[in-house]
Amino acid sequence: MAYYLALLGLPEAVKNRSPIYRCTQATSFEFGFHAAPAYALQGLADGAPTPIHGSPVTAYATFTLASCAEVDALTTQATTLGGRIIRAPKLVV
Repeated sequence: MAYYLALLGLPEAVKNRSPIYRCTQATSFEFGFHAAPAYALQGLADGAPTPIHGSPVTAYATFTLASCAEVDALTTQATTLGGRIIRAPKLVV
């Protein structure tokens, strides 16, 4: 997390911190990181990183945006740039 905070020049959103989640604080988005137990909670247990020495780094980014239109636009942009959507965007009211 410290790497991304320094790289992006963003502070941590301390109010959103939990035992299994940390995220950056920005004006229009959150860049979040989940701990291992969060994978099962999100139905992604099969994609959780394994503690095998030498395995590739695996991470699933979480972004929280202000509108469905922003989610649609950034989802399209992410896939255009070569990203892969692991789980469809979720509307949280």
